[in-house]
Amino acid sequence: MLKDKFFIIKEKTTEEENFKFIVALNKEHKIFDGHFPNMPVVPGVCTLQMIKECTEEILGKKLQYNNIANCKFSAMIVPTDVQEVEIAGSATPTEDGFAIKATVKSPEASYLTLKANVIEIA
Repeated sequence: MLKDKFFIIKEKTTEEENFKFIVALNKEHKIFDGHFPNMPVVPGVCTLQMIKECTEEILGKKLQYNNIANCKFSAMIVPTDVQEVEIAGSATPTEDGFAIKATVKSPEASYLTLKANVIEIA
């Protein structure tokens, strides 16, 4: 949904259940016309979607969030200042899907910490 338009994957590494992506943000994306014209900020829901799409990339499955146990936004991602972010975490199998633990950060700041459960969708 956002991959290849709002962000592109520049680098991907996986080791068992752990993953790390370096993604480049498209600071010219039309979403920033409304969020916000003079001070673009990555919407929180887009950050959550990027994590989900990166998890889908490594698992090869379409997913949806089933439960978000903890989500902490600690800083805003301003795409004119930050062109790339690291999305790192793990996707551990559970009875009904996967438990995700993830962070979104750059060398300058930590933007999000997430603990959630996702399920596979058709």
